[in-house]
Amino acid sequence: MSKPSVYLICLFGLIAVCLSKVINDINSSNSSEEDSNEADEMLSGFRSKCQKKLGSNETFGNILTESELLPNCMLGLIDLMGLEREIENLTAEIETRKAFFRKYCPQVQKSMKCLEPVTKEVRKCMDRDDAELFDVVTRAIPEALNLICKNDGALLFSDDGFTECKDNIIIYLGECANLIQNTTAALDIATYDRKLCEDLAAARSCFSDKLDSCRGSSWMQIFDLFYGPVVKTSPCKKFIKLEQTNLV
Repeated sequence: MSKPSVYLICLFGLIAVCLSKVINDINSSNSSEEDSNEADEMLSGFRSKCQKKLGSNETFGNILTESELLPNCMLGLIDLMGLEREIENLTAEIETRKAFFRKYCPQVQKSMKCLEPVTKEVRKCMDRDDAELFDVVTRAIPEALNLICKNDGALLFSDDGFTECKDNIIIYLGECANLIQNTTAALDIATYDRKLCEDLAAARSCFSDKLDSCRGSSWMQIFDLFYGPVVKTSPCKKFIKLEQTNLV
């Protein structure tokens, strides 16, 4: 999958995209050995979690199958080639924005149904607390999409850095995610200790600084639709003061 495809889907499809990218990168010659090892570790940890809870690997196998089908499902509903082409010429000019967002937002919103088979299977592997956290994240996906599409993408253009931020968003996310030393632990709410929560806070601070640097600070509102509820739902609420980030 090309870099533009990744950041566009991440921008519009958000988590759906990144899930399919992780699955695809495991067998991709374009992914680094380090990335592949991390993906393998995360999948291995989740496989163990499923097996322990359900007593077999059947559901984990279903997750892999549905995840492999996810990109084709989404691409069957989204004109990705057109989206990639037109976003390169997207400007703050209102008529251009109207044409773009009113064409592609309904497509991406419709593609969210492609997530349902995956999330249904993933949820089976989770205990009550993990399922609550998972539900918080999945509920935030359409909220984030609605925020992006609201008023023909007004949020993305409320600052002056649309082009620079768009071109670097995946790099920023990757660099800041590296501050979370144990990404596998982030899949299990029982492992959320002070160190992991401090890593999450550091990742948020890093991403905020990156967006400030590309003059796209308003984009943090999208990130915080996920970050705030995750903190409130997890043990991180004991360690992170959301009032310091105006997320109470």
